[in-house]
Amino acid sequence: FVPGAEVELQAAQPEAGLLTVRLGGAEKAIGERAAEGLFVRRGVAPLGHGATHTS
Repeated sequence: FVPGAEVELQAAQPEAGLLTVRLGGAEKAIGERAAEGLFVRRGVAPLGHGATHTS
């Protein structure tokens, strides 16, 4: 995790205390306590992923 990296939540397993995220094209599992230290902001989805583009 570095500033500016795109991260997408894939799954949450609260009973196990794990979150699965997509980071850099790969899925990673992180603990909820580690995730609590992350600050993210919602960005614009890339074209083809729910975003639309008009010219």
